Amino acid sequence: MATTTLKKITPADIGAVAKTGDAMTGTFRTSADIIMTTGMLKGSDETNTNHAIRPGHDNFNHMQFFEYGGVFTFYKSINGTDTPIFQIKDGASSAPLRVENGGTGANSEAGARANLGITPANIGAVSISDVINIAHGGTGATKAAVTITDNYSSVLNAINAVKGTRIFPISIQKNTTSSYSDMPSGYETYEWNLLLFGDATRMTALLHIYTTSSLYIRNFYSGNWLTSWVQLH
Repeated sequence: MATTTLKKITPADIGAVAKTGDAMTGTFRTSADIIMTTGMLKGSDETNTNHAIRPGHDNFNHMQFFEYGGVFTFYKSINGTDTPIFQIKDGASSAPLRVENGGTGANSEAGARANLGITPANIGAVSISDVINIAHGGTGATKAAVTITDNYSSVLNAINAVKGTRIFPISIQKNTTSSYSDMPSGYETYEWNLLLFGDATRMTALLHIYTTSSLYIRNFYSGNWLTSWVQLH
């Protein structure tokens, strides 16, 4: 009786792909999850990471993206129409479309700040209107000048009380007839307007005697007067 030798059928014999080693061409389709516990998705068969994505997995809790050109672009794609919506390139990023927060669109920088809740106050800054209003305290200002009352015993006492509470320049006005010994001679009980500029440690006081044309200047340092009053007018 004749002997028949059976041939071992390989994946290549039936047009299949081996589990390891073989390369595939064409479109790969699956309705199940693709699970990778190690390794990368690569755009070529090179041994380097010129074009690759490394998915996160157990004990490797982040994703890594590799690209020789250093450009990563995200698109909105509808029926073959690709619109770039975000790009990262050489450490910089750009987003040509609007910034949104909570579903509300913002097409401008100011709108984006508003939608994201960013104000000068919560980033430690001041608005231009704050500086103007504090400096002048006049008609239309929302923050009036500091008004001197009988609670203060001198100009110096008033300055030390307010210098840590306002943003420079600070406008102070005295509208009482209390006598302040550190006023220019002859004007101890007069009402006045005073402008402070500098900082809480080192500042200059510009004093106008109300109802007169008299103008004086004096320097202040670390809680005390540094110079005497000098009359400018």
